[in-house]
Amino acid sequence: MNWIIRYDQWTFHRLEVLLLWLEEWFSISQKRVEQSMIVLYVLLSIPSLYIPSIIWSFILISFKFFCICSVGYIMWILHRRPDFLRKSARENQIEAVFRIAVQISLGSIAGFTLFLAPHRWTDLPGALAQLLYVVFFYVTNITSDGKPGRRRKMALAELKKMFGLEWIPKPIPVPQ
Repeated sequence: MNWIIRYDQWTFHRLEVLLLWLEEWFSISQKRVEQSMIVLYVLLSIPSLYIPSIIWSFILISFKFFCICSVGYIMWILHRRPDFLRKSARENQIEAVFRIAVQISLGSIAGFTLFLAPHRWTDLPGALAQLLYVVFFYVTNITSDGKPGRRRKMALAELKKMFGLEWIPKPIPVPQ
């Protein structure tokens, strides 16, 4: 059980490093990363709507489209969670086991899709969508813990350099 939690934390650390790299080099915030992952998931899932047979095609296409929209909505709800819920979900050991189970199940679905015959042209986008959902599932549990981003630090340093330190409001002392 302990190695599952360590693996979960290792995955979080790797994704935090990736998010920090995106923030520092490309100024892409975590919010934008999550929103783009939702859009990418929906766009990568759309080719799976292709059904080669005509029988029952309208019913199956509408059902698959409903499923894609439902998962997209769930992703949006996960994206909108406040930081305290994200932090508590990250520290919960039961949710760590659940995240590993999701990672194994969706990773195996993507692996079976890519490596077992017969292959269709919709296999690659579908497998990438599943892997993207696993990454999204982890990214939505990462918080900044109140640390300012790189752009905000640089802007504050530039303002301090331009105007000095006296313009920064000082906290009001609390009488004891």
